[in-house]
Amino acid sequence: MTKTKEQIEEQKRSDIEFIVSAVTSELENTAYLEYFGTWENNGGMGWFYTECVEITHEIMFREGSAYLKWLDHWINTEDKHCEGFSEFTNETCFDWYHMNEARKEFESRYDKDENIDNQISERIGGLLSLFKTVEHRDKILVDAVAYAKEQINRKAKNKWLNQINPIINQLKEIDVDGEQMQYILEKVGMDEQMYNQLNSTFK
Repeated sequence: MTKTKEQIEEQKRSDIEFIVSAVTSELENTAYLEYFGTWENNGGMGWFYTECVEITHEIMFREGSAYLKWLDHWINTEDKHCEGFSEFTNETCFDWYHMNEARKEFESRYDKDENIDNQISERIGGLLSLFKTVEHRDKILVDAVAYAKEQINRKAKNKWLNQINPIINQLKEIDVDGEQMQYILEKVGMDEQMYNQLNSTFK
């Protein structure tokens, strides 16, 4: 049995609220630090939040979006446990996918400031002023550097996934068999490396 109009609207409302929250969290530092001129000239936090809501609706409900494809699947499935967004679309998880799409949409709308050093120094200085002892401050700095490395790695992985997922989806669509995959590996020069990895794994 397909979903009722009320169930559909509740699902959309819940999903929008979740993604708006994720997008706002993802873009806040970028918008304030790298686009401060735009931030300041357009109304600050009020403008930023309105922009996040607008961008969320744009990426979720544009024609052919990954979300609309999943929503249609969810609406018309009779299974008790419907496939999740990432399972159905073969994209990254629901929030990360839309956070990445929102970042691309935001960056396409505005030009970055040429110099952001002052904004970064002010933001970091404000946070460091919260700590009463030098020891505590220095510990936070070490932890912050470690966290920054994790975030850089996460963004690099997400960028890689965004590049590789369309290729994976194409391979699934044409139903590649073992012989064809071997041919693909040979053509990209990865067959010997794959062979060595398999040998190393099963030694």
